[in-house]
Parts: sequence; structure tokens; C-alpha cells
Amino acid sequence: MQNGEVKQVQTAQSGKIKGRAFEIYLDLCRYVDNLPPGSLLPSLRELQRRYTASQQTIVAVLDRLAETRSLQRQPRRKIRLNPIISAPEVNHHTSHLRWLPQRNVAATLGLDCSLAPAWQPIIDSFNQSSSRMIKPHYVKTLPELIELTQHGNVDFALFHVNPILQGELGNTLPFIELKEFIKTLHLNDFYPALQIIDPDGRHWGIAASLTLSVIFSNRSFGRLPCADLTWQELLPHLRQLKNANPELLYPFEFNSYSTFLLNQGVKMVDPETGELMFTEKSFADSLELLKNILKEGVAPLYSETYYNQAGRYWFENGQVAAKEDWWTSIKIPLHQKLDVLPMPVQKGVARSVHSEFFSICSGSMYYSIAWDFIKFVLSPAIQQFLIEASAVMPIRRHLLPPYLSTEQFEVFAQALEQCTAKLEDYYLPVQLRLIIETGIDRWVRFGGPLSEFLCDIEKNCRQRLEHLSAFKSR
Repeated sequence: MQNGEVKQVQTAQSGKIKGRAFEIYLDLCRYVDNLPPGSLLPSLRELQRRYTASQQTIVAVLDRLAETRSLQRQPRRKIRLNPIISAPEVNHHTSHLRWLPQRNVAATLGLDCSLAPAWQPIIDSFNQSSSRMIKPHYVKTLPELIELTQHGNVDFALFHVNPILQGELGNTLPFIELKEFIKTLHLNDFYPALQIIDPDGRHWGIAASLTLSVIFSNRSFGRLPCADLTWQELLPHLRQLKNANPELLYPFEFNSYSTFLLNQGVKMVDPETGELMFTEKSFADSLELLKNILKEGVAPLYSETYYNQAGRYWFENGQVAAKEDWWTSIKIPLHQKLDVLPMPVQKGVARSVHSEFFSICSGSMYYSIAWDFIKFVLSPAIQQFLIEASAVMPIRRHLLPPYLSTEQFEVFAQALEQCTAKLEDYYLPVQLRLIIETGIDRWVRFGGPLSEFLCDIEKNCRQRLEHLSAFKSR
């Protein structure tokens, strides 16, 4: 494997860098975050001496750092720290804490370093107009962020993914109830998904932006109708794309079978008890529809996509014409080549939505500063900046994202009004969804009695849940 291929593989992996390189990267993150804009970083040789590391290791670290920080890099010159873009100035008033001094008070915000390019300018803008400061503490992994919140090392956190979706136990997350804070907002200005409410009714998060499951379609192969479609309405259009473009491997690609089933109204969790529920009656019709779609050749099997990774380049090499994915998964410049539509759902079924969201740590005495910053982020100017800088959907109503026509936006606005965090989102973490995906894949490929297949999936999911619970209780 050539060096260029190695770099591509490393970039595709979630971990990016490991071991000693990762330790150096974290240390440089903390160093860079305390530098003013325009500062020079140590040279490559200086960094090699400082960390007693090879040139290859330091270069890999700097490559990763350039992805999460705004760095100006030129051949044979020192690296300079530059601001990426400036967030708009917003006039806001901070709350008054009588027992705290108004100057030099700072709350620490823990957030994923992959979000740094969009969020650092927003933090800078807030700090320039506020007497009380926000200090960012960037982390690499979700477990690291969870550990910081549990030990009180940050005052509030911005999560890229819901911790419960990753198997964290909701009742162990140390965040305050936000219900009284939320009452101070004009809720009519926001989509319903603003509030992150768990199955116990606890308001432990507030969305900063939304990520909707959508269809990206390559307009060079033809256009899908700009409408909020069901699968029964979408299928004839996909068949037409297939017939009109015989060079296409597939006209469509699924990102997730479980998302398809949930959007068809399949219940996998008992709404009364929260227990797993895999009944033949609930699954039969939707699984038969999915099986026919896959056998017809409209879309590949999940395992085929996962194995060859063809879907990652679907819009470049013509493997498929349209793809299910999350809004944020396609970089901004590529939107110019694509049409974007909401993912089909059965009529009357609420859409599932993910979001970047804030939670305030229960042990923080600076919760008022945290809430000031959250309100700042929810302002129209910052919301517009966010959707332009980081390819997210706004949580605030009536804001038009780039690369959406007015006609498309009207369709999305209606779809966002139906979005909610479903019960399944909390009780089916990633580990369980992978079991469901592979189980469906085997059933579609090899067949067998549906009742036995569902019983097997439920058994494996329960065993995985018991393992997760036992691991967390240690």
C-alpha cells in the first residue's frame, strides 16, 4: 500500500491517529486553544525535539490538527494559527449572578474537536461581547467527553451524538433539568425537536441544530420530484431512474435498514414499558416491502455496501443515483451537485432526528453563563451562521439553509415540524442496531421463518443489553 493510500485509509477511520501520536495531538490541542489568532506554532523540528517523536508522527499529528483547528500551512515556513471565519456580532445581555464577579468569570464548554471549525468563531464572538467568558475544552472521543462531565471538569457540554445512542445509561448522565430554562424561550420560534427529552420526561438537552435523515440524489442521472414522499410513491421514480440509466449499478442505496423500518412505523420498543418488542405482526409488511426492494435490484444489500464502501463515492462514480444518509454527511460544496429530499416516511409516522445539543452539568456553579451562551447560539444570526458554516439544519424556524431552493425548503420545513426523538432512539443504541442490520441482511439473503428470525434478533439484542449494563455497573 502506497503512502497516499495509507493516508486515505487513516482519514476514513474514526480514530484518525492512535497511541503516542494521539497523546501528542491532544497536548497540542490544549496548547493551540490558548493561543491568540495569528500565533506561530513551533517548527516541525522543535516539535520533534519537544515530544521525542519521529518526523512521520509529528506530520500525522499536524495533519489531524489542521482538520480541527484553523491553521495556515505553507512549505518551508512555520505554521500559523488563523481564525477560519468570523461569526456575526450579536448584542446580548448576560444574566446577573450576584455572588460572582462580573469580570474574568469563565465557564468551560466541553465539545468534540471535530466541531471546532464552526464553533470556535461562535465562542470568540460571544466572548468579545460578554463580560463573562466561555473556554472551549476540545476532546477527541465521546467517552472522554462523558468522563469530563461526570467528574465536573466542564460546566456544560455540546454533544455531537446522543450519549444514550452509544449505549450510555441515561440515569447516570449528570445534567440538570432544563425545563424551567426552556420556559424562558419563545418556543414558537423553534422546531419541536428543540427539546431533548428522555423516556422519563427529563429535559436534559437543548438542540443547537438538527440533522435529518434525507435522500441525496445525483441530478446528472435525473431529478426526483420535490415532495415529501412515502416509499410507495418513491419506488416508481427509482425504477424509472434504473431503466433510463442502464450503466447504474443501483438507483438507490440504504444507509440503514433499521431507519427504514422505523420510518415505516415498525415498533421495536413497547411504549409503555420500554422493553424490546420484535413481533411478527409489527414487522411483516415492512420487511416484505424491504425484501422486494432489495431483490428487485433497486438497492444493494447492507453487507455489500459495507464491504466495498461504494456508497461513499456514489455521487462521483455513478454507483447509485440516490442515497439515504444524514444531512451532515455530505460536505457543503457537494450540495451544489445534488438534490436533497426528506427521507420517505409512512403517513402519520413521526420522523426521527439527531442533533448537536447542549447539556449543563449538575455540579456547575456557572450554569447561568452556560444558559447565556445557549441563548446566544439560538439567536437568528448565529443560527444562520451555523447552517452556512457546518452544513446542519437550523433549529430555528424560517431560516433557509444554503443550497436549498425555496420549494425544497418548504418541503423540509413541513418535515421538520414532524421530527421528534423516538423511544427507539434511546433503547436501540448503535450496538443493537448493528445486530438488527446484520440479522435483516441474513434473512433477506437466505430466507427462513420470519418468527424465528425475529426471535433470534431479540435474543441477541437482550444479551447485548445485559452485557452493556454489566459493563457500566463495574
